Amino acid sequence: MINSYLWLVRRLVWVMAPAAVIVVMGQAVMAYAQVGTTTGGESTFGVVNNQKIILAVPEGIKAKKAMQEEVDKAQASLNAQRLELEALGKELEANADLMSAAAKQQKREELQNKVVVLRDEEMKFQQRIRQQEFQATQGIVEKIAVYVKEIATAKNLAVVFESSQSGVMYIKNYIDITDDVILKFSAQSAAAASSAAGSDDNSSTDSQP
Repeated sequence: MINSYLWLVRRLVWVMAPAAVIVVMGQAVMAYAQVGTTTGGESTFGVVNNQKIILAVPEGIKAKKAMQEEVDKAQASLNAQRLELEALGKELEANADLMSAAAKQQKREELQNKVVVLRDEEMKFQQRIRQQEFQATQGIVEKIAVYVKEIATAKNLAVVFESSQSGVMYIKNYIDITDDVILKFSAQSAAAASSAAGSDDNSSTDSQP
């Protein structure tokens, strides 16, 4: 898994929703202190791991594969430039005694300029990847929020914490709904894919003479 992909996933946070099903990280502790448990002793707290969900559902797997291909392609180009810089540096070092002061200065300036260009391209690469990651996962996160609310409502959970970003290190008697969200997400994705395939088959049949 690429580091930049995890960088985005770790920073995905939930927004406030009706019935306090989803909470912002900075408000999680307040919600925890206010809600408590049911009279029967059952937990009203839930946790969900959005990183695990994104990496497990079909849309997330597809997005990860596309991003990995983009990263590999860009990384190959950057590595080629690094190798070129290393070769130029070794060449300058090996021939320094045979070059005039002016020639050495020119080579150093050329090398420094190439280093600046490489650093600039690396920064642009990181920015581009982060933007593409956000675009690729935004729709997934929106669906996760919907499914979290549905599952939390069915389980009568008052609050659901995102486990990697909530800021809460311990919750007694919590319910982890991560796998429930994955199952629901995957089922919905499969149903959508099946429906789309059926529509394509009908279109093909209708177009035949």
